[in-house]
Amino acid sequence: MLDLETAVRIQKLRNKQRNPEHSARLAFKPFFKAEKPDLNGIQRALDWLIGLQKHYLNSEKVAAAIASVDSLGELERLRDKLDTAKKQIETGFDFLLSYFPPKFIASLKTQSLEKVGEFINTAENELDLFEDWLYYQDLIKQLEDLGAGTFLSKLRESQIPPESWYSVLEKGVYKNWLQYIHSNNPELRNFRSHLHEKIIREFSELDPQQQKVARERLRLLHAESWQELCSQPTAKQQLQLLQKESKKQKRHKEIREFIKSAPELVTTLKPCWLMSPLAVSQYLDPQVVSFDVVIFDEASQIRTEEAIPSIMRAKQVIIVGDNKQLPPTSFFVGTTFDEEEDEDEDIYESVLDECWTFMEYHTLMWHYRSQDESLIAFSNQKIYDSRLISFPNPVKDPNQGVHFQYVEGGIYDRGGRADNIREAEEVARLTLKHIQQNSHQSLGIIAFSQAQAKAIQKQLERFSETHPNLKEFCQDDDSLQFFLKPLEWVQGDERDVIILSFGYGLDSQGKFIHNFGPLTKPGGERRLNVAITRAKCKLVFVASIQAENLDLSQINNRGVALLKDYFIYAASGDKKLEGNQSDDLIRLNSPLEDDIYQALLERNYLVERWVGCSDYRIALAVKDKQRDEFLLGIDCDGVTYNKYPTVRDRDRLRQLVLEKLGWRIHRIWSSEWFRDKNNQIKQLVERLEHIRLQE
Repeated sequence: MLDLETAVRIQKLRNKQRNPEHSARLAFKPFFKAEKPDLNGIQRALDWLIGLQKHYLNSEKVAAAIASVDSLGELERLRDKLDTAKKQIETGFDFLLSYFPPKFIASLKTQSLEKVGEFINTAENELDLFEDWLYYQDLIKQLEDLGAGTFLSKLRESQIPPESWYSVLEKGVYKNWLQYIHSNNPELRNFRSHLHEKIIREFSELDPQQQKVARERLRLLHAESWQELCSQPTAKQQLQLLQKESKKQKRHKEIREFIKSAPELVTTLKPCWLMSPLAVSQYLDPQVVSFDVVIFDEASQIRTEEAIPSIMRAKQVIIVGDNKQLPPTSFFVGTTFDEEEDEDEDIYESVLDECWTFMEYHTLMWHYRSQDESLIAFSNQKIYDSRLISFPNPVKDPNQGVHFQYVEGGIYDRGGRADNIREAEEVARLTLKHIQQNSHQSLGIIAFSQAQAKAIQKQLERFSETHPNLKEFCQDDDSLQFFLKPLEWVQGDERDVIILSFGYGLDSQGKFIHNFGPLTKPGGERRLNVAITRAKCKLVFVASIQAENLDLSQINNRGVALLKDYFIYAASGDKKLEGNQSDDLIRLNSPLEDDIYQALLERNYLVERWVGCSDYRIALAVKDKQRDEFLLGIDCDGVTYNKYPTVRDRDRLRQLVLEKLGWRIHRIWSSEWFRDKNNQIKQLVERLEHIRLQE
């Protein structure tokens, strides 16, 4: 009975709703459908009415506003503006949603327009920060598109400061790259330093044996050539001629005629001949004797016309020389320095200069002679453009390197003997001191003029009267123990210690004239280069003037300009050489060497970088804090290591030279440093502490 009454009531309500004049239909026309009304739309309309009531707009005022045609038009315009503003706000929220967390934007949407306006005003006032934030979010989006979303999430969750994020990312990239390289290169993946260094030791032992094997092979080839000659019909006759000539006491056959009579015999017995160009022309008939190879040594001093006869007798020619050293001059016509010095000597073109313009050439870069790098550093930088490879010393030895000896009161006898007696006496005293303290070392004395060489000779003879050991030491001028020569005669010579006597200086009137013989002529720098590079251990530059006496405004000559630079260099104890700072090569630093450097600094070691003067330098060297010497040099397979094209250069010769100079070398290989850095540091520190205990 109750259900029936309810059904009757519902039906009556439906009938009322179907009436077009029903109040609900009139009030909610857009949302009212008798069968299925839009309840959500009705609810929004009711909410709007409630909001309208809150603003104290009574029905009379609303009715008045709606009743006016003008008001309705204005309301429609406002409605359109409101719709436009709504779309702009929605677009703005969509923009913000692309760069700010969704929760923050969702919260902002629920705020009043005043709150949204405050946020916009804040963003406008801090526009730079806002732009940075937008840029930051754009980068994050790019990284997420690249698949780095997980990495970024972990960074945000970590305690790593944002300024370090790039370094973390860079490390990750390199680490993955390294893993990729290792996965495709098993020789790197399986690299172990102890096994690799074992191979290096084996190579270092076997490589020099090639020379011994080569000598044996040459002997065998020589014997085979001799046996082959003996099987020839002409050999017996030529042998008989040789035996006959060897038994003669006098009236021997002329050498040229003998060689012409037995060419196969002499070239087979002696396949390698050492001769001057003049001797080749004198003794060898070009129609009879020829050579597979002719080598010219010290070719910078051989005139082209003198070389041509030897070239005619060769199938192949090798020209060996240094165009930064002495050229051919008329000076060499003489055989002693008793003649008057010829300051107007002629300078000729050498066969080296001629061939340089059209022949293929190879430059020998390694410098072995100097046991102290300062002996070659000046020439390397000023003459050879720092292309020579020289090696630094682990200890600064006062008995090595470049030294300057100023002779106060030395007078140059201009217009007379053209010598400097007081300076010659000082050279004699230094010679006596040398044989008293270092007689085991060879000595060479180089005078910048013939006259000064004669003056030194006289002073040595005078000193020898009271010091017989001096006479004994100097008696053999052609020995490997001692020489005294003018500058023009010393190319190709070397001695442990060299004394350079400049000789020129102020005359008796106190005048100084910038005329230093051939040194002031074109190519004078080549003569200076020869003079200052003859020493293996020590060079003493003796002079009666100093750098300030040389006025370059008085003479425009490269040789004199370099001479002044050398005065400054020698007087400073080899320290004043522009560009001789390790900072010049800082661009060569590698991340590996940077990492090792920082690890040593953190452990309170004193470390120097790029030790040396040449293109080859020791990247890292640990210095003794109490003494002026290096405890250990650290060699890496970094920039310097990879500059050398051959295994012999990289792994044998370089370390061999350094160890001969007294270096202790510790090798660190990049593969093992990156794989197990802590263990590599431990081994390095243990080595350093072991050296300290030994010291």
